[in-house]
Amino acid sequence: MKARTFIAALLLMVAGVQSALAQRVVIHLSDNHKVRYSLARVDSISFEELEVGDYDFVDMGLPSGTLWADHNVGADNPEENGAHYAWGETEPKDEYSWATYKYCNGTYDTLTKYCIHSGYGPVDNITELEAEDDAASANWGNGWQTPSYPQLNELLCGAYTLIEYTTQKGISGLKVTSKANGNTLFFPAAGYYDGTELQQAGVLGWYMSRTLFKYSSTYSEDMYFSPSSTSLGTAQTTYVGRYWGKSVRPVRYQDDPYDDWKVTKIIVEKGVSSSGDKDVILAPGETEELVASVYPEYAKNRAVTWESSDEAVATVTSDGLVTAVGIGVCSIIVRATDGSGVTGEFTITVIDPHPYVDLGLPSGTLWATMNIGAESPEQYGTYFAWGETSPKTNYALSTYTNPGVEELPANKDAATVNWGELWQMPCREQIQELVDEEGLYVTKQWTTQNGVNGWKITSKSNGNSIFLPAAGLFRDEAITGKGERGGYWGRTLDMDSYAWCIYFNTGYCGYNSMSGATGMTVRPVRVQEEPYTWPVLRLELPATLEINEGESAYLSPLIIPNYAHYDDIVLESSDESVATVSGYEVTAVGSGTCTITCRLTNDSSIFAECQVTVQP
Repeated sequence: MKARTFIAALLLMVAGVQSALAQRVVIHLSDNHKVRYSLARVDSISFEELEVGDYDFVDMGLPSGTLWADHNVGADNPEENGAHYAWGETEPKDEYSWATYKYCNGTYDTLTKYCIHSGYGPVDNITELEAEDDAASANWGNGWQTPSYPQLNELLCGAYTLIEYTTQKGISGLKVTSKANGNTLFFPAAGYYDGTELQQAGVLGWYMSRTLFKYSSTYSEDMYFSPSSTSLGTAQTTYVGRYWGKSVRPVRYQDDPYDDWKVTKIIVEKGVSSSGDKDVILAPGETEELVASVYPEYAKNRAVTWESSDEAVATVTSDGLVTAVGIGVCSIIVRATDGSGVTGEFTITVIDPHPYVDLGLPSGTLWATMNIGAESPEQYGTYFAWGETSPKTNYALSTYTNPGVEELPANKDAATVNWGELWQMPCREQIQELVDEEGLYVTKQWTTQNGVNGWKITSKSNGNSIFLPAAGLFRDEAITGKGERGGYWGRTLDMDSYAWCIYFNTGYCGYNSMSGATGMTVRPVRVQEEPYTWPVLRLELPATLEINEGESAYLSPLIIPNYAHYDDIVLESSDESVATVSGYEVTAVGSGTCTITCRLTNDSSIFAECQVTVQP
């Protein structure tokens, strides 16, 4: 250590000056603080040159014991920005780009070092900066290094620190305060280099780790913060090109790296859901895939075990596949195996079974394979009046109570009341989609199945089918038409006391509306969380129309399917000197030809055309 020591004369001179005053030495620091010493305690005063590796650090009381430097590489105090470095480079430069980056041949996919994916260059599987490429080690000495990704995450973990975007001595940045001992670190918003200009200085902070991003060799794991409304008071990790110029906040080198990053939280969710649901309802035999998200990402041992609180209700495999076994409720428990004792749970409810089939219909409607009250697809089951949920012996107007609603609520829906909340009677559109009068999705056949007459409806898309037995109609005190016709209630009112239903006989299978007092069977559908809106597939008009001057004709477009939902349809004339349009009425004006186009107001790509010829 080099030192210049001023003793004797200097000390006597200071003592002489001070003897008339307070007999003490006062040192004035740059942060306006003062340090005072009794002159009797001062032996000598010396000035020392700072040696490499001799930098101040802060103990944040973190589980890993990591000691963080109190300022950036290239800075002299916590508020200074310091220098900016590309990842793997140890000196600042004038331009930060792939063209100037040390470890590539001018492009992102020609990396020459630190590569774990063959698409970016020769693979060497080096995932952390070596000391010779570490800006902290190269500039501050072997006692320092750039923090690893786990060390950054630990510093920003809400379990250990409080984070605040603030100003310190007039400088914007991120203040991190230890929950364990109250010590703080300040990271100035030093910006970054992309190209030749420093960008977002005083607004953003971008601090690198020594860890390569595991999903792409062109990125490193970094700490980023900003004052924006979406991230005020927080810090997060993000990924930008290795060539960017970023700040470096060193940590003290640890001879025995911390190797006990523990699990702090486990979240269990449905594998195909992002809704945050914490439970699921299944029927026996059904399965559901669950996924466990283990935090933090840098925990050393992220392995978990899966178990069911009641395997008579549901079982679970080691990778989270749940199978419903019997009726009841149980919890699926996920346990960390690192000794942290952390668990996550998910509730499974298994309800009464009612088989259903997917016919591959656009709406995704799942149809039950049998009627309410039946034990097989061929049994007729129970008869209900519309809006009533129990059978009776006399289905006459005098015994019927009209529910007075346009669509049946759950407490008046025979499917929901008898089979549970997963089931309901089909709406009008679901009925029309099933009987499919345009022949878009299914084929229909009058047939005999296990000695019972009825209609077999088969999907054109997947070959699945359902059978609707001809159960007849129950009127007054008698069932008529067994084996010859059938009626199946929907949940939608048509008008007055008439409601929509599937209706068929030996030669026809379609839909109709019937008096709600009639006793008919019910084929339920599974409840859909988000009701389907049936779109218009196409519009059709006659190809040509001939009319005389001064006459009018109506062009009514055919809507396919006829139960589709749409806002409105407009008709337009290509030449109003030949023919004009008002609503669906075409009026001939003058001789010639023009094109009448009809289209959806909310989807102009759906249209049809008719060529109109006007005779004089």
